[in-house]
Amino acid sequence: MADYGTAGLGESVDGNVKFHFCYQATADFTVNVNTGGGATIKATYKKLGSSQTVTLSSSTAITFPPATFAYATIEVTGGTSTYLS
Repeated sequence: MADYGTAGLGESVDGNVKFHFCYQATADFTVNVNTGGGATIKATYKKLGSSQTVTLSSSTAITFPPATFAYATIEVTGGTSTYLS
């Protein structure tokens, strides 16, 4: 299993990294994963009160659904200069 560092929005990281954030949204919104090095991307979210974690598309443009409150994770393996926008 790979080791992962963590990063906040606006940080650029080399290697394996997990971005964690909570969100509230009344409509779909997209987070762009900017990375190089043939990285693998995995995005998940879990809505407040739900026991189900949902896996989203593994592309560089990840669309999260509306939620009153949700916890999201974007996991990047093997990236270079990785940041979110």
